[in-house]
Amino acid sequence: MGPEGTACLAELLNVSAIDQLPPTSWRTSKVTPLYKGKGDMTLPDNYRSIAVAPPFSKLFMAVMNRRLTDHAKADNLHAPTQAGFREYHSTIEQALIL
Repeated sequence: MGPEGTACLAELLNVSAIDQLPPTSWRTSKVTPLYKGKGDMTLPDNYRSIAVAPPFSKLFMAVMNRRLTDHAKADNLHAPTQAGFREYHSTIEQALIL
């Protein structure tokens, strides 16, 4: 991609974040039903959905997740008991507190 491509992509991600409006194509996923392998194949309950998002959408979500997580950590916005989806925190620790 090179430095120019990286700078262009960073600008696109930043503008999308600032405007709070990523491109329309990033906001759609292809959803496919996947049979669970048991039960009647004619019943919808025996399927789970798999959503495949566009690659740039995944990249945008990863960047935004990192930015929001870093902001929450820096400003101490997490509750002391919040452990799920946090680096260096374990839900097992929370169970031991109980």
